[in-house]
Amino acid sequence: MTAPDIRVWARRDHALQAYHNRHPARFRTRPRTPRPAHQVGINLPDEQLTTPSE
Repeated sequence: MTAPDIRVWARRDHALQAYHNRHPARFRTRPRTPRPAHQVGINLPDEQLTTPSE
């Protein structure tokens, strides 16, 4: 993850935790902000398919 990714995640997590602190009755448990995936995309190639066969 890059530094901007971490800052965006931290800002989102901070906002969600602040909302929970103001309105705890709206949540069953403290919310967790999942970390972004290391790689995202559409139709990513399968590693096994990209290796050349001899």
